[in-house]
Amino acid sequence: MDKTKTKKLNIAVIGFLILFGLLSGIEFLPGIAQEIPFVLILLPAFVLAVPILLTYVFVISGYAYGAAFGIASFGGAILLGFSSALYLAAAFVPVVLVASYMIVKAKRLRTSFVVSSFAALIGAVAAIGILTYTAKMPVVDYVIAYYGQQLSLLEDSLISPLYALARSADLINGAVTQQAIDAASSADAILKMQDIARETLNISIVYIMILYSLALGFFTYTLPRALAKKAGMSVADIAKFKDYALPRRFWIVALVSVGASMIGAGFDLRGFDILQETLYNVFIFVFMIQGVCLLVFWTEERKMSKGKKTVLIIAAVVFLQAIALPLAGLLENIMGIRARIEERKADAS
Repeated sequence: MDKTKTKKLNIAVIGFLILFGLLSGIEFLPGIAQEIPFVLILLPAFVLAVPILLTYVFVISGYAYGAAFGIASFGGAILLGFSSALYLAAAFVPVVLVASYMIVKAKRLRTSFVVSSFAALIGAVAAIGILTYTAKMPVVDYVIAYYGQQLSLLEDSLISPLYALARSADLINGAVTQQAIDAASSADAILKMQDIARETLNISIVYIMILYSLALGFFTYTLPRALAKKAGMSVADIAKFKDYALPRRFWIVALVSVGASMIGAGFDLRGFDILQETLYNVFIFVFMIQGVCLLVFWTEERKMSKGKKTVLIIAAVVFLQAIALPLAGLLENIMGIRARIEERKADAS
């Protein structure tokens, strides 16, 4: 066996060991969290690492070794009775195959992002379909039942503040009193929190799936691509984050889409309330990202230190994500603020 094949095989074997460790962590962390709650914060990182690792192995080792590595990892986990392995395989295999192809073929970022995100959405639908079939209940009911089960494991002293937080909006608008919140039993509080979560999920599930798909498609393409580039592989160049730009006149699409959904919701047309909520939140998220790009551009124009820039960006995302950043992104898309600044600099020089 030549050195290249040996290297590819070694990467696949190491990838198998790491992936199997991740799948084991995903399976057992919820149980461990009952005794050591803080370990649950590792779960999202473990889940996100699975498609990134899979994609990297596919890109570096090739589809033959990558497929063998994936089948061995997920197959072994399923045979050992890991309940999450089947759902994770369904959710991640489509986006892994598409993202790795886009990286190997050096496709441009926008195409790779859109196609990878669509593959992630297909995977999410497949995983939900399998979950619905095996659990014999709709996915929202399954999530709410699991949510209630986890709440029931908490001490009463923890349930009370969680319930107060869940009813904070009702408290502000006068739908419930503080006395009623304080007087609620833990069982009643859990049932009410489940009802609130169910209502929120029914309205937001499409929006959540779209954001999930966009995020997964982006990270599953960009992170393995960066790792492959460090490994010496030729990959497509991508623009710096500060230069990211939405298509021209994207704001018109957003305005017409949200306006049409609002009109439909105003006439009480079936499903338009969910469509309105979904479109609004998706466009807010997209324009927020554009606003962050504009902020990064501004910090670099000001030649800020990395420390100040990092603090400013994190603070902006935490405190300005709802209005200021999306508005900045919208204005950038309409007016081309960065292009105007660059033109002025060119004229001045």
